Amino acid sequence: MTITQIKINEALKTDNINQVKDITNQLLKTHIQKLNKQGLSEKQKIYLLTKYFKVMHKNGKDLVINSFSGGSCISVHRDYIQAHDIKDRGVGSNIHNHLILVAGHAYFPGFGPYVKESGHVFYNTWRKPQPIFKTSKAISYYKDTWNLYFADTNLWLKTEGKEGGDVGVYETLKPKLWLVFEKLWFPNKPEEAKVFTDWLSVVLTFPSERVRWAPVIRSEQGMGKGTLIQEVIRPILGVNSVKELDYNLMTGKFSGDQLLSRLVVLNEVKADTASQYNKLKPLITDDYTYVERKNEQAFQARVFFSTLMFSNYHRPLAIPEGDRRYWVPEYIKHPEHFGATPKERQDKTDEFLAVWRKALRDGGLEELAIFFSGNALLVMDKLPNNAPATNAKEDILSRRTEDAKDKLAIHINNNLMDNEGFKISDLQQKFSPALSDHDVKIVAQQLGYKSTRQTVNGTHMRVWSLNGKKVSSLHQPRFSS
Repeated sequence: MTITQIKINEALKTDNINQVKDITNQLLKTHIQKLNKQGLSEKQKIYLLTKYFKVMHKNGKDLVINSFSGGSCISVHRDYIQAHDIKDRGVGSNIHNHLILVAGHAYFPGFGPYVKESGHVFYNTWRKPQPIFKTSKAISYYKDTWNLYFADTNLWLKTEGKEGGDVGVYETLKPKLWLVFEKLWFPNKPEEAKVFTDWLSVVLTFPSERVRWAPVIRSEQGMGKGTLIQEVIRPILGVNSVKELDYNLMTGKFSGDQLLSRLVVLNEVKADTASQYNKLKPLITDDYTYVERKNEQAFQARVFFSTLMFSNYHRPLAIPEGDRRYWVPEYIKHPEHFGATPKERQDKTDEFLAVWRKALRDGGLEELAIFFSGNALLVMDKLPNNAPATNAKEDILSRRTEDAKDKLAIHINNNLMDNEGFKISDLQQKFSPALSDHDVKIVAQQLGYKSTRQTVNGTHMRVWSLNGKKVSSLHQPRFSS
């Protein structure tokens, strides 16, 4: 056969790098045929081929068998399959030879167990969650909503604007159960309640729509963060589509595997240095992550997760001016009218949440799921691309500029040229007496600067440079008169 440029071009067209294809049926059909001599029923074959898959060992020669269950992939020995999933002796003894080989696993909402993306085959860990409501119930709910809306509009028309006209679709759609929760978290801040509700509606309803900014919910202990995650978000998205992590798990070497989900909840956030902010930044917005697992070849995987952060600190993040990734509402406190002392207010909040959870289990969750679904359709095209500005966020930013360490970090980032290094003593003198030599070293290390010995302008000296690279000149900070 003659290979021509036309044939090469046609071959390259078969894989659109931006396209995700469900190839489950195609692969299962091929591999089921290979299992014909294993003595397995078709049901057993499909079960085994969709639970187990193979990836390359990091040595590039051997294969690793993975088992997917409970939202996670675990490496298993080939004897594990025989011991736990095939009861008849002599049946399926060579099943491990016929499992499907993939580049890695990823999370592709709406697709079957095997997908092809960017020319590579992946095992898909997304599973369709159990439906919370029936279509007939949703239709009935939406009809009632529209009837309330039109009744108010008709009243406004009938009275020539003297009555009615102050109820929108959003207000009639929202269940009272969600309204009272909004009032607990966002009292006297309906605009903040709307932002959070719209964000949550999109996250829960459109699993393949990645929102590239994260709410940072700051609150006192016991304000219902766990209740929201466990009683509302997990049931709607699916238990295994929500990962709760801390800062180290999210930014560590093996974090990629944890990000293959729909929602990443970052608990107890306390990342108050520039380097920590820089580590989080690409995770919030980038479309791909690097997945590295023990004894397996690393791979890049497309991600669809959105991020939700919780913290009890007033200033949980070192957010620089101009940031567009974090939405920061007012700090949430136990309502003053719940009691005269902190304990009384905490106890009253506990009572409120207990009643709220019972209402969820008595049919309230179904109403919330219908509401989020309907609201998502209304706001999908209106959800901002960047985090909306808030006064609370501005307060954090203004406090940053009053901090000497932050001022030093800003000075280094804004004033050092690519070919410049600096001496600790020079910067310490500029920020004295607020910062010691040790303080300056800590900030420099957080920004990625290292101490080296170099010859600069003909003099051999100790100089700090970014990642320890060679520099040609020494930074001379200016001193205010």
